[in-house]
Amino acid sequence: MAFTNPSNITDMGRILPYVNEVMDSAFGILFLFAIFTVFFISLKEYPTPKAFAAAAFITVPFAVFFYIISIINTYFLILFVVLTIVGYLMIRE
Repeated sequence: MAFTNPSNITDMGRILPYVNEVMDSAFGILFLFAIFTVFFISLKEYPTPKAFAAAAFITVPFAVFFYIISIINTYFLILFVVLTIVGYLMIRE
């Protein structure tokens, strides 16, 4: 399998798209789920609905950033926005 020559990466803005290309477009998705999981586990001192909502809310800016630089597609951006809405509805009582 041939990849783009990494020597043409001259600035920080091209590293993430290159890594995403090397990982067959899985880098952004896996990174977002890793961020979500780390925040969810670290917020487990709170009740589960609050930890879920906070982790989803913290992950959405990363999803928007990755969408802007074309690391993830629209489906995954909408997925994380929906997770945030579900988390909000879980804590709204």
